[in-house]
Amino acid sequence: MVYKLNEISILMHLLSNKIGLHQVGATEEQVLQALNITGKNRTYYFQDLLTNLSKYIEPLGLEVKYNPIDSHWFLSFDSEISDTISANPFEGKPRLAATLFCVLVCCLQNAGIGKIQDIKKLRNKKNIHEDLKE
Repeated sequence: MVYKLNEISILMHLLSNKIGLHQVGATEEQVLQALNITGKNRTYYFQDLLTNLSKYIEPLGLEVKYNPIDSHWFLSFDSEISDTISANPFEGKPRLAATLFCVLVCCLQNAGIGKIQDIKKLRNKKNIHEDLKE
């Protein structure tokens, strides 16, 4: 199945949404309702969405996890996954990694288009042109 970037951005938002002091993410029903998914195959579609999202965000060191206590799915950072990436293209420049992450988030939210103004706002920096050049 091919998923639209809108579905991915909605799913990313729901799974990273902090609800309370100790609760993060969304239930299966909340995700299905937000994406307006109905029918007899909705559970299959939900599992397929989560599997594909998990594969998509794995290179970033993120993974989709389930909390059985409150039945919420959420995003988690896995340091083991990020440690397995041996090559560091950022050469000790965390600002480049932060800028790239902001570019990816903007692209996911805006159907593949990341505007410099949005990246600046998300990054909270006045000038990101040098980062983008590198």
